[in-house]
Amino acid sequence: MQYAKVESGYVTNVAVGQPDSSWILTDGTVSIGDSYDGSVFTPKPQPEQEKQYTSYSYADFVEALTDSGAARKIIIAKKTDAGADLEVFMEIARSRGVVDFNNATTLMRLNGLVPSMLTQAQADEITGE
Repeated sequence: MQYAKVESGYVTNVAVGQPDSSWILTDGTVSIGDSYDGSVFTPKPQPEQEKQYTSYSYADFVEALTDSGAARKIIIAKKTDAGADLEVFMEIARSRGVVDFNNATTLMRLNGLVPSMLTQAQADEITGE
């Protein structure tokens, strides 16, 4: 049988067997951090899972841009300020050999291509949003 030690409305410890009379009998599913209102145990809230974006090899990233229809716009845009920013982004990706959108800077750089070179939907598809 599982027992819980409750302090200030929260489970601070659990044990099999009753260490002393201050411990409360549970249904066996209680964990440290759960709350207790005097009659019901409530599981602690689970942390939200961080969003995982797509990661590409450089070659696959270029292919994804081509498949999205953005490759032609990118070639034309290289003659503009936005194109210069893109060129820097692409060179960094090429030198690393990988494009990982879990990196906030990489994600920001791709989103900087919206709307001049990519639609938001295209950017979301590439990043795995």
